[in-house]
Amino acid sequence: MSADLVKYFNLLAQHLKIDLQAARLFASSTDKGNVNENAFKQFLRPLLPSRYAIGVGEVIASDVNDRTRLTQSEQMDVVVYDPFASSIFGWGESGLNLFPIESVYAVVEIKTCFHKTDDVKQAAKQVYEVKQIHKKYLPGNLAPFTAVFAFASSVSNKVILHTLGNMLLEERPDIVLFLGSDGPGEQPKSSYIAHWYYVTGGHGPIGFVTANEAVAQRGAENPKVVCLTLGETENTLLWFYLFLLARLQMVDTQIDKARCPNLWRYVFSEQVDLGYVTNLPPLS
Repeated sequence: MSADLVKYFNLLAQHLKIDLQAARLFASSTDKGNVNENAFKQFLRPLLPSRYAIGVGEVIASDVNDRTRLTQSEQMDVVVYDPFASSIFGWGESGLNLFPIESVYAVVEIKTCFHKTDDVKQAAKQVYEVKQIHKKYLPGNLAPFTAVFAFASSVSNKVILHTLGNMLLEERPDIVLFLGSDGPGEQPKSSYIAHWYYVTGGHGPIGFVTANEAVAQRGAENPKVVCLTLGETENTLLWFYLFLLARLQMVDTQIDKARCPNLWRYVFSEQVDLGYVTNLPPLS
């Protein structure tokens, strides 16, 4: 059965590669991006439990120090959010939304191709922005999972590994991955880069850790061995899915009422006239 699951994800990877070829029929880079973003959502949406939803838009937070404005991220290609305990603010048929940070579980930046290392760094910067917002306004809670996905890469996986290794640990995405391609000058094999923890001197579990968890190990009393690790495998898409699902399940098992946004915090400011009268004596 496990072999069948691997074959299933290999077929999904092949499907995404075909979507890339279709996207490249369009001359506009915007059209290519839209085709690929939609293809990725169509891949991911049916694989997620129904208690999650996928959207596109910007992440917002209520600034408790300045009630006259909201903190707002750049547009995120893929936002995995809680559709039941949140209010998502959209506009008509535009497809764009504003997502309260309390409801955001994961963000993914989608690239058609890593043409140069700056593409990797820029995408990493965009998803890190959501973690910055989360750290400021929801400290102590599990941070959203962050990923950067490319349909292909002209940059070798070892160069991407080196690029991420030169970034500050907390600014790295939780996973960066790209699919193999037979395009000219592009890497033929799929790869992922993520943090893994290892056990030395005995038996124990190994597995993925987020960048935040890797940061936490630096000050731990008995830190695990955590390494930024490159995997070159056709099972890259499967590893991404398993890592994502594990993080979503961790958020679900956390007893955390802060995941339900208090919308009073979002609308209350000195600029908002609630229309009430306060010149009557209080009730006795």
